[in-house]
Amino acid sequence: MTPAATFSAGTARVALGGRAGGLHWCARLAATLAVALTFEVAHAQSHADQLKVYARTLSTTTFAEQACSGLRASAPKLALLRMQARITDSEDAVIADRIRESTAAVIAAYERSGKDAWCADTYRQFGPDGALAKGALEKKP
Repeated sequence: MTPAATFSAGTARVALGGRAGGLHWCARLAATLAVALTFEVAHAQSHADQLKVYARTLSTTTFAEQACSGLRASAPKLALLRMQARITDSEDAVIADRIRESTAAVIAAYERSGKDAWCADTYRQFGPDGALAKGALEKKP
């Protein structure tokens, strides 16, 4: 059975550090750590493309947290992606729509590939050496 996942703008805010200082704390931490720009977000052609990339990253990493034991989303990296894409609070509804669209594709890929293959591939794409969103997923300590 596929794990159920519900995403919303509120979920996105929690994933980005909705605790003690919120998004700004995560953004400052990411900047302090001098995290490198993510290739896909930095080179997206338009703001709409950046929103899609961010939503895909958020839905994939959040789903991976639930489906793949030992993985978790990196709040500072997700905050950095949001900052790089110049996403404002007023765009949360658009992000929520994009997350819903992306989640359907994530679930379909998960079901098609199977848990082990999907989790391994997702970690390769979003882990520390990832090509899509480097460092968005990390192994739990």
